[in-house]
Amino acid sequence: FELIDNAKSIEYKASKSGDYAVIIYNNFCIDTSTCISIPEEAFYKPEFVVYPNPTNDLLYIESPSLWQNGEIRLMNMTGQTILHRKQLKGTKFSLNTAMLSKGIYTLQCRDDEQVYMVKIVKE
Repeated sequence: FELIDNAKSIEYKASKSGDYAVIIYNNFCIDTSTCISIPEEAFYKPEFVVYPNPTNDLLYIESPSLWQNGEIRLMNMTGQTILHRKQLKGTKFSLNTAMLSKGIYTLQCRDDEQVYMVKIVKE
């Protein structure tokens, strides 16, 4: 094992994968916690960026990965598909929401690896 410089507070946020343990010193007593494994996947959390939300007209969607065959679906509160675009390629897309009524919608973004859903407010 190796000590981590400046990791002396109650909290520590790991910056890389590995096995971590806490050593506690209290006068002449020393105790070590069990190891906690932090996998590499813990540091990769891609998220879609959707803006502006609330929106008036154009809604922009940015994917964390390159789409080869992506799909965007906008649904109303009853689940009915209002807008649907498919076979999308790239990382940045837009939807024109100008013709939609004011309200709350669900945006579903799907590619070969993940599905992302978010509530959209149309003003």
